[in-house]
Amino acid sequence: MLFVVLLISCNKEKNTTKSNLLLNDTIKLNYGTIYTNYENNISLRFDSVITDSRCPQQIQAECYSSGDVVVRFTFSVNNNRNVFPLSMLGFIGTYKKDTTISSYRIKMLGLSPSPNTTSQVIQTKDYVATALIQK
Repeated sequence: MLFVVLLISCNKEKNTTKSNLLLNDTIKLNYGTIYTNYENNISLRFDSVITDSRCPQQIQAECYSSGDVVVRFTFSVNNNRNVFPLSMLGFIGTYKKDTTISSYRIKMLGLSPSPNTTSQVIQTKDYVATALIQK
């Protein structure tokens, strides 16, 4: 019985839904939370950080570039799920800064927190992605 209660509580935490997904405005996405716009029947979720090569703030003077970060999102339109990666700067491999799905342009604007030191480990649950959706 305890296992079932723990399983239900874990699933509930990962599937938190907020109905504040605004078009043409920046939105801060907590990891694992689904943001929904019921009027347009769309939702966006920040799924994971694929890679984070950003230069730690403590040693930025020593870095050749600021680095980049790639994040995986799930965007649903009329219950059709689309999973895709976006890059903040668009220069890690073939990752893009934005994508268009069903006439909605989704652009990644940032990810916080930024690493402070080379040894800092940021927990996935602590990340917040900033994005923009335009139609």
